[in-house]
Amino acid sequence: MGITKRYSSLIGVLVIISFLFFSPLFYLKDIRITSNPIFVNLDDCQTSLNSLVGKHLLHIFIFGLIDKQISSFSEIESINITFSGFNILTISLTERTPWISSIVDGKSIFIDKEGYILTYNNNASATYDDIFIIKGLLNNDLEYPMIQSDMLKTVKGYVSLFKRFFPNHNLFLERIHNQFWQLILDDYIVVLLGDLSNLANQFYLINYFLDHLDSRDYSNLDYIDSRINNKLLVKYASKR
Repeated sequence: MGITKRYSSLIGVLVIISFLFFSPLFYLKDIRITSNPIFVNLDDCQTSLNSLVGKHLLHIFIFGLIDKQISSFSEIESINITFSGFNILTISLTERTPWISSIVDGKSIFIDKEGYILTYNNNASATYDDIFIIKGLLNNDLEYPMIQSDMLKTVKGYVSLFKRFFPNHNLFLERIHNQFWQLILDDYIVVLLGDLSNLANQFYLINYFLDHLDSRDYSNLDYIDSRINNKLLVKYASKR
């Protein structure tokens, strides 16, 4: 009697296992991306995920196959997976957030805070507030899909100083020639910086000067030259 029960239980387990592994209900029928990404090439990403169609769901989730397929798209920060049917998956993509905008060899790129390089796919575009603009990064500074770690550290230091001294200004840092840089304040005031080796001291002087400048004089500023040690050379657009 006991042997018969055990035999029946074993048969039941085998039937369940067979159902789990051989029923078409447990094999991925379709996988769909529901997002409209700005940086990720949607067609390439969808094609990569489509390679999982026909695979067993347990195999897909146990071995993290979706994450593996997505990992080659560095623009993606995270994904959310949901079932829209018993064997149909929908994928929502969260892209990395642009932190810096730059122009390299005439091409517009973005960089997130981890250093990943982002570029618009196809004709996609978006507007970002509170983003710092740097023109003049070199191809040598880029190691796709990221910028060089030393350059990332340097840029983070610059941005920290900019936010510390000029928190309420629009800023645009531009390389003019080799190690010669200038900062554009509020879209029209040029600040000549030189080689960026003494930024903290330069920004202290510039910030002090601007804080004590009459608003009418501020609107008439042409440029500020901070390349002279501990001094500022100021030129106004026109005589008052």
